[in-house]
Amino acid sequence: ECVDRVIQWRVYRSITLFFNIIERVVSHNLSHHFPARREFWLNYFNRGAVSDAWVILGSRARTELQALVRDNQEDYQALQWASLSGGASDQCALLMRIGNATVMEFSHSGRCRIWGQSDEESVPALHAPQYLASELRAHCKPEHMFTHDPYRRWRHKAKKIIEELSGQRTVL
Repeated sequence: ECVDRVIQWRVYRSITLFFNIIERVVSHNLSHHFPARREFWLNYFNRGAVSDAWVILGSRARTELQALVRDNQEDYQALQWASLSGGASDQCALLMRIGNATVMEFSHSGRCRIWGQSDEESVPALHAPQYLASELRAHCKPEHMFTHDPYRRWRHKAKKIIEELSGQRTVL
């Protein structure tokens, strides 16, 4: 039970770290997207659907996070994360496991991708120390990708794909 609590704390902190960091480094004209996306993924977490999460940071985000750690921001000191190369310096990604599905959520300038069990050879593995942007854009069926629109129409498509690929039905 204690190990499960620690894992869930790490997953929660990873999701919140992702959104806290991208809000600090991504252009403010894109920031209207982040509250809805944070809420969406935290709803999955709060329902016990997210079993693992891993944050991947571009160089600008790594610099920002290292400054927070130096300023003794305890919430960030114990977290582990990966480095992203081959993309924009402010680009970040969040990998999550929901049931049998793997979700890859880009901070911006990238479509969200969701892979199922049958896509195993394409799926980026969680917990690697470093990723290339091209690895995160691994082959994914077009019907399992979406972009975030400001009107939040992406939520319905995301929920449908997650239900199809994860083996879990979640009411949001």
